[in-house]
Amino acid sequence: MTSSPNEGESVEEIRQAFENAIDDYLEHCAATGKEPNKPYSDKFVLRIDPALHARIAAKAMASGKSLNQCASDVLARV
Repeated sequence: MTSSPNEGESVEEIRQAFENAIDDYLEHCAATGKEPNKPYSDKFVLRIDPALHARIAAKAMASGKSLNQCASDVLARV
């Protein structure tokens, strides 16, 4: 199996290729004056009226879903 400059045959080679790709990306951002993209976490805090919270929680429970899954399903439609 032959690997290209952007691939590897071992975990260490793959890790190094990944690090090289990140370095290239950061250099490109610096050269073009762009801010690098920041990864998002899996958390999203939303402050809502307690009565709305209760209604959404009841709807989620009635559909057999967690509040998180119910909200995630709705937001995925955006």
